[in-house]
Amino acid sequence: MAFNHELTGAVGHLVQVLSNLCNESTLDPTIIMPEVPTRKIEGDVPPKDMPDFVHLGQIYFYRLFLSYLFGRYSQAYDIVLARESFVDKIPVRHAILADETFYTGLTAVAVAREKGDDTLLVQARQCLDNMKGFCEQCRHNFEHKRCLLEAEIAVYDCKYDKAASLYDDAIHIAGEHGFVHEQGLAHEKAGSFYYGLNRSKSLQHFKWAKKYFLQWGSPRKVRDLEQRYSIGSSST
Repeated sequence: MAFNHELTGAVGHLVQVLSNLCNESTLDPTIIMPEVPTRKIEGDVPPKDMPDFVHLGQIYFYRLFLSYLFGRYSQAYDIVLARESFVDKIPVRHAILADETFYTGLTAVAVAREKGDDTLLVQARQCLDNMKGFCEQCRHNFEHKRCLLEAEIAVYDCKYDKAASLYDDAIHIAGEHGFVHEQGLAHEKAGSFYYGLNRSKSLQHFKWAKKYFLQWGSPRKVRDLEQRYSIGSSST
């Protein structure tokens, strides 16, 4: 019975994630109900209504993913820090470990850029090293993630030619291997990169980002792009 309860809960939260991506509601798209506070967990007992730390870890990851995707970078990093308080209590993490590493690295770079905090790049570079390890196990699934994270770090390091090449690689490899949402994300990050350098090229990347996010099934993410970058629906 406990296993069935856990499975139902996990599926229910995943359904909420999909609803947040697809629904045009004005509610906060990063919230999963019932809301779990993104706080550090003390002791060996998970919060009330959580069957175990595996389930709690999944919910924190979903919120990390949604927070980063919708540009709530500080919020995403708060979740990263909160997860660190109980991550050693999760016995099995392989199912989401690579994605968790990827989005943790991206979040660390984004917050470092917002706050001018170079110390966060230590964590981002560690995540990049870990992504390289995942690539050795399965390049098909992880190479585009590695390229995108490395591109974001290269931008922070002002290595713009390297970053431009890595964005192109991430876009191409994600598309080749069928990761539509991360192909959209790579276009979004490339569009942001070119925003102050080449407006025409930036808009072209945003146009493709919107196309792939729509193909993925997330009109809400398209609206987020239009609002955050002031590009308007006419650029589709």
